[in-house]
Amino acid sequence: MMGNQHGFALPEGLRRHLIGWGGAARQCDVFKTLLWMARDYLRPKFDEEQRRKHEAHAIRRQTERVFLVDPTKPPALIDDGFYSEEPRNPEQMAAAEERLRVLGFEFDRRDNVIAYRLPHPEFVILADPRRPKSINFGVFHRLAPRCSRRAEVWCGHDAG
Repeated sequence: MMGNQHGFALPEGLRRHLIGWGGAARQCDVFKTLLWMARDYLRPKFDEEQRRKHEAHAIRRQTERVFLVDPTKPPALIDDGFYSEEPRNPEQMAAAEERLRVLGFEFDRRDNVIAYRLPHPEFVILADPRRPKSINFGVFHRLAPRCSRRAEVWCGHDAG
């Protein structure tokens, strides 16, 4: 039956059939149902894992140093938003902080929050030195009403 084969080319043809990609018009109904059932079965386990991660993250935010890098968002942990790289180690952070001092940045510390801020009458200019080999800067209008509650002082708003 060499010239008249039926079925799927393995494994790629079967994979395309199951996920509904390429020449397959739509995803296999049986596979779609199996995926739905697996997700439904595993959802409580994933939800519990997410809850544990969220709680651990909240504890870290209370006990570790956090960085104000955007006044419209809560301060970030040193590794928030990092996926494929490590944040600066203490020696690298010291070098970055020295560079910011040379550039004229002020270091504002309140509780466990630090903001690297360049004084300016009209804008809030914040540095984010958490990534190795670069320092990112954010410029925000001082009159922006969207500042997070913890950032009001840095934005020039009365925290009253």
